Amino acid sequence: ELAKDIFKNPDYFENIILVDRSFQKDAPEVIVDQNNLMQPFFDRIPKWQLKYKREGNLYFKVSN
Repeated sequence: ELAKDIFKNPDYFENIILVDRSFQKDAPEVIVDQNNLMQPFFDRIPKWQLKYKREGNLYFKVSN
């Protein structure tokens, strides 16, 4: 609920930066994405898309 405005507005550069910085600090092991809100962020931050595998409405962090 706290990040709803961020994830519903991926066209704002500031929101992209916020997500990137948050993931750099502490990337989640699992992302629940029932509304497909992560894909626009992964499109804009490809390094994070490479680190997650989607299964249904979940993204799992992959080991490198």
